Amino acid sequence: MKKIIPLCMTLLILIGCKEEVDTSARYVFKEESVTSYLKKHTDVYSTYTDILFKVPVSQISATTLGQLLSARGHYTVFAPTNDAIQLYLDTLAASDIIDSPSWNGFRDSLTLDSIRKVIAYNSIIDGGDDMTYFTTSFPILQDAEIPRANMYDRRLVVHQPNKYENEDLYLINDAPMDERNHDIPLLNGCIHSMNAVICPSNNTLGHLLKSYVDDREEGFYVASMLAMAAGLIDTLTLHTDYVYEDKFLRGEIIKSIQPIHVAGSVLVPAPGFCTPEHRYYGYTYFAETDSVWRELLGKEPLSVTPEDIMQYLESQNIYPEEVEAIINDQPYVAESVVVDRASKLVALIFFDQDAIKRDGLDAEAVADLPERVRVNSNKKLPSYSQLTKVEIQETPFEKTPKMSIKRFLYK
Repeated sequence: MKKIIPLCMTLLILIGCKEEVDTSARYVFKEESVTSYLKKHTDVYSTYTDILFKVPVSQISATTLGQLLSARGHYTVFAPTNDAIQLYLDTLAASDIIDSPSWNGFRDSLTLDSIRKVIAYNSIIDGGDDMTYFTTSFPILQDAEIPRANMYDRRLVVHQPNKYENEDLYLINDAPMDERNHDIPLLNGCIHSMNAVICPSNNTLGHLLKSYVDDREEGFYVASMLAMAAGLIDTLTLHTDYVYEDKFLRGEIIKSIQPIHVAGSVLVPAPGFCTPEHRYYGYTYFAETDSVWRELLGKEPLSVTPEDIMQYLESQNIYPEEVEAIINDQPYVAESVVVDRASKLVALIFFDQDAIKRDGLDAEAVADLPERVRVNSNKKLPSYSQLTKVEIQETPFEKTPKMSIKRFLYK
């Protein structure tokens, strides 16, 4: 009678706030795990393997991705070759993100850690208990997404540029997969060798607006300049709510699969609701195009300043009573009404005839009164409330029983 000795595989466990992979979960068979395969082919994957053992599974975990990929699971790994990672470093150096195309070219450890995570997290899909993505499991439709997100919580897009001529040529987010080295089956998943690093864009609305200002590019230059002047760029650059994620990983966020106890009663969350592991910021900016500002201000967008916008906005909120108070303070003015004609301010003035006769003003002096009032009033008025013309009102303005001027009669 044959004796069957069961093999026990322990799960990843959380102890306090630390994740550790139990070494008993490592494969002890002769077949390869993802990690053992990568270590075996150092001539191709040594740089990638080194990165995996320096990047943790999560921000509160002591377990590295290298350890994770030696344990039980269903992992789809888009492993960049040494040449692919070097090409990526060349791109970073050309973009002045690093000083030189090497691991010694990083200016600080924060950027170094960030780039390692970009390379590692974007290359791995954790299929949970049942899903490994061989090319036969890729989406049939062109430019469709792989259903499960990678460890950066980004869904990868699959494209076949010559689907009917070369069915082995795949682009994963525009990164070419090696035509010969893919669908490598392993005990805990599969490997697709990549000729370029998968690095989906992390540009945010803040990055876009800043680029308009830095490059002095028309289109949304004025709107971008205003966002920068208001100090919004840093906020609009935020993408991930890391405070929420940290609380989720530490178990401080109540998950929907657990009962919620409130005042002695148990509330069961609505069916189908799932507490997300990640939470992202999203912004919508209703921005006027530069052509709008060109028409409103009569200036080329690239020469517009925040002060121009302030003056324009203030001009749209002119209170005629404030202008009239300054006009009425001028000599010989009895009362006035300020009207808007084609976006120009015109003052209708009824002069104090008794004062004019008392002071003995001659005809020439009386004729000069409107222009003198306009000039002296403008000296006290802001630029957006300047009077362009003064017209004489021959009779007192019509008034209500409460002695308020009937403004609607005067245009």
